[in-house]
Amino acid sequence: MLAISNMTCLWVKQEPVQMRPTQLFGEAGLEADLKENIIESLWVQHAVNAGLIGPALYAGVIGELVGNPALMIFTMYPVRDSLEVLKARGMDVARYADTKPYLREPVDESAANYANSILNTGYGQRVMKAGHFGSSQAEMKRFYFDVLGSVPVACLYLRNH
Repeated sequence: MLAISNMTCLWVKQEPVQMRPTQLFGEAGLEADLKENIIESLWVQHAVNAGLIGPALYAGVIGELVGNPALMIFTMYPVRDSLEVLKARGMDVARYADTKPYLREPVDESAANYANSILNTGYGQRVMKAGHFGSSQAEMKRFYFDVLGSVPVACLYLRNH
């Protein structure tokens, strides 16, 4: 799905020549996923990625990570910790469907469900095939350390908005 903010749609409405993004992408066969708050939604994605990237880099490739039940259980904890940072800054992370796989109890069930979603779904197969881990681990390491370095900035933004 393609995430589009309502602000984008409102801005485009002012231009009669342009189509609404939802219509434009719909005609291309893509389904728009309108987000109530695109900034919060992006921070949820960054938090999840920050939690997943470290263990995935340790494993070497996504397939090795999700194929190792003990490592998958370990992986749930940094994701949960990253989401706790957002909670501490006032976000209700549980309202975002993307967080539900990581917040389920018990943690071993959460890990098994996430691994299953990667190993046995079309989405998961695309992640393993097209993800950056196979082609550019250096890029993933750079993203990981960029996110870690931006946490104070993210927290200041969330606290003030």
